[in-house]
Order: sequence, then structure tokens, then C-alpha cells
Amino acid sequence: MRWALALLLVACDDGASAGAVDAGRPDAAVDAAVDAAVDAAADATADLGLAGVGPRGTLTWTLAWDATGVEREAEGWSATTDLGYRVHLRDGAVTTWDAALIATTADGACPVQKNHQDQNETSADAPRVESLVDPLPRDAWARRTGLLDRYCLGQVAIARATEAVATDGRAERRDRVALWLDLTWARGDEAPTPLAVEVAFGFGVYLPLPGGPVDFQETGRRLTLVRRLDGLFDGIDFASATPDDVARDVMRALLASATLAPE
Repeated sequence: MRWALALLLVACDDGASAGAVDAGRPDAAVDAAVDAAVDAAADATADLGLAGVGPRGTLTWTLAWDATGVEREAEGWSATTDLGYRVHLRDGAVTTWDAALIATTADGACPVQKNHQDQNETSADAPRVESLVDPLPRDAWARRTGLLDRYCLGQVAIARATEAVATDGRAERRDRVALWLDLTWARGDEAPTPLAVEVAFGFGVYLPLPGGPVDFQETGRRLTLVRRLDGLFDGIDFASATPDDVARDVMRALLASATLAPE
């Protein structure tokens, strides 16, 4: 099941900490996006049955990719964008830096910020470089135990890799790189134009929890972070975009498609 997502994309700094980088969004817009995420989670059914429920106080993270809608090639995959560009992704990878939950305050509020927050006891804390051309459909990521608080939202961040960051076994790790792409683009009968993208900046997103807020004193959760490849290049005008423009739009699209699904 796909759950509503908070369209709150936030810039983060270059790695392990969440820097106070202005995302360029008015506070009112940020508040509205957060409120929408909380409302969407509250409106979702709280009765998950056995799906996504784990041992009390335990949180399990899994990474997953949905490749539906892209055309497999001998080298990578291709797709036609909403602007009519034919894009062939020959290679590429993204560094999924972390995912965590946000605890409610004593009065039940959800204390979110414009930028993704520091790691806490729910953090996966296991940065992973993942292939964008042949990603693993599912990949066990992390498990946290002994959780006691009540949590209201999830957050996910992309940031630059270090030499110590693990890969999914299919991706090439590039030191101090958050996203890299090797692709060609064309429109109509034009000859394909090669484009190489490599950036260190990152992005984050808030995501509602399936079934709404969870109290780990009463239950546990198995959550899967699902991302989609289809639509990854939608909205990009390759004829005028810079490599950094492409990187930002790809990160936004990747995170805008992300959901936290009950495993």
C-alpha cells in the first residue's frame, strides 16, 4: 500500500550532521507541509494487522526499490520523461545516509524542523551506497531495540559517502559523493547527448508513518523504505539544465517517490 507523503524537501549539509542550511521555503509553507504529513498519518488506518508489526520496543529497517515502468537495457535502463526526453541511465548510485523517526513531545506535538534532525536511537545509522541502474529489490538495513518513546514521523536523508560507507554490492562508492550519474539524453530524432553528474550535497524528506504515530512501549515496527525509479528524470529540461540542476531534481524526485511501508 502506498501512503501519503510529506512534500517537505530540505537541504542538509555534507554528511553525518544535519546542518542549518536554509531550504529556501517560507516557514508557513514548511509548517503546512508538516501539518499535512501529520494529518495524512492520522487519517491512515491504525489497524495494520500483522503487517509491519514487530516485537515490542523493536524497529527494523529495510531498503527497497520499485523498478516498475523503466525499460531495461543491456547497460542500465531507459525511460521517456514527461517533457519528452529519452533518458538512458548507463550507471549511477546514490548514498542513502540515514533514516530515523521523530519522537513526539510530552504534550503530543511533533517537533519537526526545516532541516532533517540529528540521529537518535531509532536511526538506521548505516549509510549505504545504492545502485541506481540495478538496485537490490530488497536489502536488510538495520535493527534497533529497547525503544520506549512515541514517534510521529519518519525522516530520510541523502548525503555524501565516505570511504567507510558500505555499498549494496552493486554500486561503485565514490568518496565524498552523494549522487553520481552516467547517462545520455535526447529529444525526438536528436543524437544522444552524454551527461556526467557527480555532487556532494544532499537532501532530506519527512515521511508519515503507516498507521500513524507508534508507541514502542506497546508495540514494534518493521518499516521498509521504498523508492521508485520510474519518474526519476521527470520535470528536467536537459537542454538547459546544469549537472547540479539535474542532481537536485533527481534527488527531489527520488525522495518525493519514497514511502515508509509496513513490511
